[in-house]
Amino acid sequence: MTTKIKSGVIAAGAIDANALSDNSITIAHLNCSDGTNGQVLSTDGSGTLSFTDMTGGVDGIVSSADATAITIDSSENVGIGTSSPASLLDVRGGNIYVDGGGSGGASQVILTTSASSGSNFGQISNTGTRWSLGYGAAIGTVGTEALTWNSSGNVGIGTTSPAAKLHVEGATSGVNLLIDDSTGWGVYVSTQNTLNFNYGKNSAVTGYINFAGYQNGYTQFRNLDISNGKQGSIAFFDGVNSRVGIGTTSPAVSLDVSSKTDAIRVPNGTDAQQPTGTTGMMRYNTTNSKLEAYIGSDWANIKTDPQDLTQINGLQVWADVTGGITSTTVADLSGNNRTGTLASTSAKGTLSGNTYFEAMGSNYIEYPISGLPNSPWSGSNACTYFFVCTNKKTNNTYASYITQVQNAVSYQIIRHNGASTNYNVYAENLSNWQITATNAVPVNATISEAYILIFQFKAPSGNSQVEIFKRENGSTTSATHAIAGNTYSFEWTDNGSITRVGTSAWSNEYLNAGIFAWGFTNTEMSSADRQIIYDYYADKGLAN
Repeated sequence: MTTKIKSGVIAAGAIDANALSDNSITIAHLNCSDGTNGQVLSTDGSGTLSFTDMTGGVDGIVSSADATAITIDSSENVGIGTSSPASLLDVRGGNIYVDGGGSGGASQVILTTSASSGSNFGQISNTGTRWSLGYGAAIGTVGTEALTWNSSGNVGIGTTSPAAKLHVEGATSGVNLLIDDSTGWGVYVSTQNTLNFNYGKNSAVTGYINFAGYQNGYTQFRNLDISNGKQGSIAFFDGVNSRVGIGTTSPAVSLDVSSKTDAIRVPNGTDAQQPTGTTGMMRYNTTNSKLEAYIGSDWANIKTDPQDLTQINGLQVWADVTGGITSTTVADLSGNNRTGTLASTSAKGTLSGNTYFEAMGSNYIEYPISGLPNSPWSGSNACTYFFVCTNKKTNNTYASYITQVQNAVSYQIIRHNGASTNYNVYAENLSNWQITATNAVPVNATISEAYILIFQFKAPSGNSQVEIFKRENGSTTSATHAIAGNTYSFEWTDNGSITRVGTSAWSNEYLNAGIFAWGFTNTEMSSADRQIIYDYYADKGLAN
């Protein structure tokens, strides 16, 4: 650049540039008047110099301060508040103010790696009602807001209207909140109000719910209450005493359900489904309809007081001599006062501590004429007879359970058919019904066990049938036998004859076994009623 000095002001050759020293040229050497403090020397473009006020300054920068406001170094880094900028823009010692104006647009700081729009724009935005971190859209327009916070101090992720200090709102499927470490251990919240464990672990690992205590130490026990949404406790975990309460917040034992009034339901299954036993286990056995527990080295039924047979529906008579025989009078325990008479008090024996009368030879229980009611099984009527006996000593000819000789009506008989374990039945309009025994009673020369035999007579679908149930050694077998016709009845009253249990009234057709008890109903006996009989005598050690 060439600088001209007006001709005549300085003589030619009078100035030696190499001889000039600092401050050797003063205002006196210039063809102009001195200016005031802060003015600058300027030229009019025609060779005339003068001092003037700085009205324009550097384009775009105005400063009224004496100190350096902006520094641009040789690397083209810009510093504000620093003379040594460390990056393209280095601001120190103050704030940056961004105003989006009053047009409704957002005040934003834009971070991008290119000039294109979309997800390349990172945005720090202020919409006037909230602040957010997001991405995308164009400059001045708020794109997708990933994190939002408002003047209430609430922070939102996935929502622009956070309603709590931290409000996370996700999609309707998938993981919405994940907290884990670098190995995948942690918790996550998914849809349907579900808290899950170990999102990054593809293995059978354990999740834990634990209150670690004060400052992540282990100095304090913590309780946990799971409630029903209306401040009612469902399960309370007592951390101090290591107890759980169901329906109570003050459990007194390891598991306390004492405040509940319903029940505890234990696992149930068949004999074949019994798990490998450990002492203290308990379950309901559906094979024998018993509660059972693992005691010592085996599963055992939990003993309960059996229900009295008077709970059986339609019970008409119930004779029982298991408690001993001291009188020939045999009481009716059904409450119907149908008393029988024993032929002998001495023809008796015991098995498992229970007395039986010997239905052998001339010994039996006899009921007077009209001493027992009729029991028809026709139409909707049914009747059921049960006998609790010892094993038969031999298959005596026509071994009788209950009989009545023919008189006004006909024979009334339930017995074995000849010298066999098959059965033979007589009733009104029914003569000599012979039934093959598929579940035969035990026969042994020595009295060694007991069995329970139940005959259930009914007439479904217009024809008669008898269901025979045999209980022996804790197991029950059954068989059903049908016969044509449906107008049958045991006419114990209308036949007009005496009734005998254990033998016949006309011949020596004795059972040749001991009888502990017998009875009948005027109804079809339910499986629950049959179980009452089984349980009652199993408690006495019979047929179990």
